[in-house]
Amino acid sequence: MSKPINVEAQRVHKVVADTYSKLKILSLLNADFFEELKKKDDHEVIDHFGPIVGKHLLRQAYLEERFVTVCVDDGVNMTPLDSDLCTLEARQCALNVKENIIKLVRLFTNPENQAKLRVYEQKSQEMSAFIE
Repeated sequence: MSKPINVEAQRVHKVVADTYSKLKILSLLNADFFEELKKKDDHEVIDHFGPIVGKHLLRQAYLEERFVTVCVDDGVNMTPLDSDLCTLEARQCALNVKENIIKLVRLFTNPENQAKLRVYEQKSQEMSAFIE
């Protein structure tokens, strides 16, 4: 392999590895996890995960619940953001979910935070099949 091809292959490998790492984190931050989190006291969550991560997890649990009521009209599918039927409230809720989940993925790239998350590990069947 020539040097430019080798460098490009290493770059692609890094991108794939980073994407795989983020997917593993997302597989842990599933609906079952947030359902379990809602059963916990806010102080217990913050004590376990720390103030920054705990705050974002509690916010995500709230946003996930709100998303279902505001953004999902038929009980199954999200109203597209570019649709005339999408309200300003629904659009803002969807953007808040996206923004907060990005922050959570970044926070859970830290191995210490991942270890705390694995205590609650409950992978959905779909995500487990995808990762394997």
